[in-house]
Amino acid sequence: MILSGAIALVCVLVIVMVVLLTSGSRAVDASRDAAANSRIVRAILIDLREAQFAAQSVQLVYLLDRRRDRLPQFAYAKDQAEDSLASLGRVTEGYPELAALGAQVTSLVQEDFALMEAALRTGRRSETRDTDTDPRIRLGAVLPRLHAALNARIDVARAAEQRAQRSVEILALALAALSLIAAGLSIFALRRERDQWRLAQDAAESARASATASDLAKTRFLAAASHDMRQPLHALTLYLNAIGRRVQTDEARDIVAKAERAAHSLSGMFSTLLDLARIQAQVIKPEIEVFSLQDLLDRIVTENPGADLSAEPAPIEVRSDRGLLERLLRNLVSNALKHGGGKAHISVTTRDAFAEIAVRDEGPGIAVDDQARIFDEFVRLDGRASSEGLGLGLSIVQRIAELLDHKIGVRSAPGEGATFTVRVPIARGARSAAQNPRTLQPVSLRGVRILVLDDDPQALEAICGALTDLEAIVRACATEAEVMSALDEAFAPNLLVLDLRIDGALVGIDIANRALARLGGIVRAIIVTGDTGADTLATLRQSNHRWLIKPVDPQHLAQAAAELSGAAEATGL
Repeated sequence: MILSGAIALVCVLVIVMVVLLTSGSRAVDASRDAAANSRIVRAILIDLREAQFAAQSVQLVYLLDRRRDRLPQFAYAKDQAEDSLASLGRVTEGYPELAALGAQVTSLVQEDFALMEAALRTGRRSETRDTDTDPRIRLGAVLPRLHAALNARIDVARAAEQRAQRSVEILALALAALSLIAAGLSIFALRRERDQWRLAQDAAESARASATASDLAKTRFLAAASHDMRQPLHALTLYLNAIGRRVQTDEARDIVAKAERAAHSLSGMFSTLLDLARIQAQVIKPEIEVFSLQDLLDRIVTENPGADLSAEPAPIEVRSDRGLLERLLRNLVSNALKHGGGKAHISVTTRDAFAEIAVRDEGPGIAVDDQARIFDEFVRLDGRASSEGLGLGLSIVQRIAELLDHKIGVRSAPGEGATFTVRVPIARGARSAAQNPRTLQPVSLRGVRILVLDDDPQALEAICGALTDLEAIVRACATEAEVMSALDEAFAPNLLVLDLRIDGALVGIDIANRALARLGGIVRAIIVTGDTGADTLATLRQSNHRWLIKPVDPQHLAQAAAELSGAAEATGL
């Protein structure tokens, strides 16, 4: 009974101490709020001075060139200054000294803007400038006083905070002593709670372990997201190709062709979204190859069916990274359609060993002074639609151009539209698009034995169907055990086609190497992957296997299978 009474008394004292601690904490918060309020005033003054300097710069430039298109910039700077003055009045309200100095600042800034507006109307500077009556000179005298008042207020706030903190510390010590008394009186109860505390500790450890496992799962998801999300596109592309082989009428073939183009466009946009962050972080290595420029331009035009976009024939082959160059040109076309009057035209001219690809629009044009900064991040020129985009398109164009070592240029003048150019090396000795069909030559895999491994049923069915359509003898496997079982059953493949990610792990190369070690001879392998991370691509390059990125173009798959299995030589390809 006595113990219970003592514990109750201690609890009452603890409650009193908590109330006192709360009061001290509020005092600390109040002093910190005062200091924060003073910092806000400093920030407002910085914004005010920036707006005033911007207006002064516009005035000086206007007096030199008399271009009226600079007046909106002055009006914008004035609005910014007025907003800052209004904020200054609100923040200093209730603090007489600061409010008085703030009122002087407001009066002087308004007087300064009035003189600048008069200069803009008359075309010459005011005679009061650079004299004792100049509001700028007077403002220069007021601002130090305001800063000194702010510093003094911050010092007072800090002193009050320190006093409040010392009070809180004293109260905390008292509360600690009181807690020791409560602990002594409650020792028996603590013993009874010991087991429950241990259980709580175990639960906390379990929660931390679960959180760590969750972070690891997120990491694995991000690593596999590209692969898993590309799988349906991969199967769709192969299924569309299989349908195209079976339709009989021209109308049906046209529909299938359009569906295939749409699937390829979707794949390209999806790849752009996945890879954009890696491009900006400079972790993507360019894959330089020779390809038809006409095919690339056709895809870009196809992706904009409702736009006023045209492209001249480009019967040449170039040497670059196909995907990065396509993204670069797609951004230029998008910029032209958004800001260039809704119309764009692509032309190609050859100069020396380079092809100059030009994207021309019929928009308002770009002033010479603005042409250097349009490639900066978050830049949108005056008069352009501010609601469209973040001003990153041309910045990304420049980053990709630097990555590929391609020169970017712009030719424009106000009222004459704009032309953006990129110089790409021509593949000397390569066949031109005019001399060769843009589609690969038909391939036959008649009699070629191919073992296919993919743990995704749809992808496995689609890729086996595509190879079977080419008259190959295909053995489908979903696991490594099925691959080894097929080899045990004397299925002697001429070629292996394996997905890189099996059961969530990047083990396709290892499975291929183990299978090839059993087969011996000159059997080759193709690795198919939807993982496009820098580390994964580096591993593929070092594997000495041919590899294709999902969604795989059926013609590229057929061509690779023919080359590696020897069917290409047999058919004369």
